[in-house]
Amino acid sequence: MKRLGATIGGLGCLFCLPYSPDVNVWPKVLNRKFFQPNDKRITLPLGPSTTLPEKTRDMRMSVIVPLHNEGKEALARTLSNLNQNARRSVQVVLVDAGCTDDTLEGLNDYGKLDIVVLASESGRGMALRKGAAAATGGILLFLHCDCQLPVDFDKSVRCALKDPSVAMTAFRFKIAGETKLSYKMVENSTNFRSSYLWLPYGDQCYGFTRDMYLKLDGFRDLKMMEDFDLVYRTRNMALIEGYRIEILPGQIPCSARRWEKNGVLANTFYNWLFVALFRFGLASPNEIYGYYYGK
Repeated sequence: MKRLGATIGGLGCLFCLPYSPDVNVWPKVLNRKFFQPNDKRITLPLGPSTTLPEKTRDMRMSVIVPLHNEGKEALARTLSNLNQNARRSVQVVLVDAGCTDDTLEGLNDYGKLDIVVLASESGRGMALRKGAAAATGGILLFLHCDCQLPVDFDKSVRCALKDPSVAMTAFRFKIAGETKLSYKMVENSTNFRSSYLWLPYGDQCYGFTRDMYLKLDGFRDLKMMEDFDLVYRTRNMALIEGYRIEILPGQIPCSARRWEKNGVLANTFYNWLFVALFRFGLASPNEIYGYYYGK
């Protein structure tokens, strides 16, 4: 029994290792904690907060959506969702990262959306970076096309970013339309990692003020792992300087297609493996992209 417990504990440590902050972060955190006690930037406890400021920041919001053969119907659903659930007008920057299908054909007019379309080389990191550079909003949201934002998403993000302790926001994760126990376990583990380890993934819709995004140097020109790279750097900075990552209470349903294709266990293992390979420099983003897409 002791051997089984030790084995499970060892596997748990191994699983968590790629998600741990850089070793050189902790001395800086301890220095700030014990030798800079007057730093009041962190105003709320770690993990998900239960209250948000009531007043919203009067900033325009830009939603950047990278596209690569998403399909016309999928994009129409995403834009309809944004138009329906935004409280006020938002800019939407659609970045064509090499579409060869009908994704961008016949875009409709959406009342609350100021839509901008531009082209980028292939690769989500490149597309997101180019979209952010073209956006005019003081608040930037980065949305995957197969994800749906909750009602009043723009108000939630503005409220959270009004708090000077918040470096970044993301929404709670949900697999769209699924009630299977295995999928619920994925949702729960993802939301635990996001809230308590401050490591949400890109399909949870990252939100930044433009100033913070620029401070972090934003997305890098990576074909894959661009979301982990940015959130990992954000968390390191937050721990060192006294900021935090706020996980908002609204859920963002994402397509179940990845788990349907590979299965829950295989998909979870691949996600962990790719993070480990990237985190410890065992494979480049281009190599991981090749592994993931079989190229």
